[in-house]
Amino acid sequence: MVIKKPHLISYSSGFTLIELIVVTAIILLITGGGIASFINFNDKQQVVNSAKEMQGYLRTAQTFSRIGETPDGCDKLNGYIVRSVDAGASKQIKIIANCRGGEIPRNSFDLLDGTTLSSEIEITFLVLHGGIAGDDSITVGVTNNSDNITYQFVVTPGGEITQGGLL
Repeated sequence: MVIKKPHLISYSSGFTLIELIVVTAIILLITGGGIASFINFNDKQQVVNSAKEMQGYLRTAQTFSRIGETPDGCDKLNGYIVRSVDAGASKQIKIIANCRGGEIPRNSFDLLDGTTLSSEIEITFLVLHGGIAGDDSITVGVTNNSDNITYQFVVTPGGEITQGGLL
């Protein structure tokens, strides 16, 4: 009599622990890279938005000057000044009418949180012809405090505000 041994057939239906660890590690790396890219993109967009907002303030002052917008209490308008001032933890941009009798504040704006100007600014747009006081171009940079991302643009002696770009 021949005794047959039963054949043990083992079928594996699943993944090994090593395979699961490798797949999990790859997913974590891809997710981490995506999050880092998004944070960097978000910081760049914040700087671009602040710079565009700053350009808008400059264009407002330029428009007021070109049309000769004279505020109440101003006998003769010389131009409009855009000046940066410290306002506690943030920077504030002020638009000021420069009159023969003195300065009359018009508007003020706070820069977006987390952004600063790379240097103090004071630009005077002259009445009617739209140029700026002084002979030099003025470079304005808006910077993110944490990652040092800078957007820079120029105000030319003729009063043109360039498009600018990220540095």
